[in-house]
Amino acid sequence: MIANPERTVVVSSVGWVDHDVLWRFDVPTAHAARIPLGSGARHLSLHSSGSSHFAVGHHFDGERFELTVHLFSDPTRVLARAAVTEREMSLSGDPEVWERVPRLYVAYLRFPPWKDFVLFLVSAGTGQIEVQRFAWYDDTYDKGYQGIIDVLEAPGEGSALVSVQRSSQVIVHDLGDRPQEGLL
Repeated sequence: MIANPERTVVVSSVGWVDHDVLWRFDVPTAHAARIPLGSGARHLSLHSSGSSHFAVGHHFDGERFELTVHLFSDPTRVLARAAVTEREMSLSGDPEVWERVPRLYVAYLRFPPWKDFVLFLVSAGTGQIEVQRFAWYDDTYDKGYQGIIDVLEAPGEGSALVSVQRSSQVIVHDLGDRPQEGLL
């Protein structure tokens, strides 16, 4: 569940239950609206950074991953889109809106060369998407039991905090110390 900066609009999605549907709750009027996004995603993840914009991660059980940027005031409208499939990576829409949402996202891709959880970094300034492997996420983890949950960029540090399901450790991932896996 995420909210706009004024806390007058709340957006949520109950992952596996709602699939690719958002719920928008208008606090002043107490009105709730169900908003199908029509992507066909198996589940959504919501990402906010304290602005009037938010990002939606569209998860397709590893077949592909998409990100869309929306306004809290009009979640039906897609302002920008990033997509990664086995064959291509694409970025479309207004490149400036990527500056208003987080740069980092986690998803699972089941196709080569990744076949694992990966980090997506959207660079608004360069108009690029990077897909990075988590080199530290190896066979020491029980990958059927310990998936990567989320990532949060540490401000000004060049690093990210990564949470792993059923782990008592928070991983500090160096954003500058990694092989380049994919770039658009």
